[in-house]
Amino acid sequence: MQRLGVSERRACRVLGQHRSVQRSAVQPRDDEDALTKAIIQLASTYGRYGYRRITARLRRAGWPVNHKRVYRIYGEERLLVRTQCHKKRPAQRQLRPLPATEPGEHWSIDFMSDQLADGRRFRGLTAIDQVSWECVCLEVAQRLPAIAATDILDRAMMRYGQPKVITSDNGTEFASNHFDQWAYERGIEMDFI
Repeated sequence: MQRLGVSERRACRVLGQHRSVQRSAVQPRDDEDALTKAIIQLASTYGRYGYRRITARLRRAGWPVNHKRVYRIYGEERLLVRTQCHKKRPAQRQLRPLPATEPGEHWSIDFMSDQLADGRRFRGLTAIDQVSWECVCLEVAQRLPAIAATDILDRAMMRYGQPKVITSDNGTEFASNHFDQWAYERGIEMDFI
């Protein structure tokens, strides 16, 4: 602009650059390194978590981040979870929960399904105490989404008390955001097999 004596508008038009880019100054982020370390730590602890689940964990920990920023850092650090793998490997957890010593500390939950004679299918949610082997809940319905499963478990906790750890498989209901938030609010650790 100074050398050729042209206006900012014309110089930006010739370069194909928007004028707002010319005026804005890059603001460095002080917390980028700390955020990157936090993302790497969560990704190594929870091997199969994607960037959305990592974003939810970071927000719980008090980080003011959005999913786009976490996705960018997640990709830069090559932490992206492969969607297709030829050999199924279990997710590696760094810390396994301690074995339960008293009844009511550790529950195992799973769904079972069957069908009636007329062909209608139904599902049953079962929860078993790991120490006493007592069935703490058995609920049967045609549909049992995550919201219904958490309501059923809340009722079982009113009767038997709240467990510290719940073991389950990686079914869609148990791996959902609703179920994860429900367990977090009650201070229950989820142990996925």
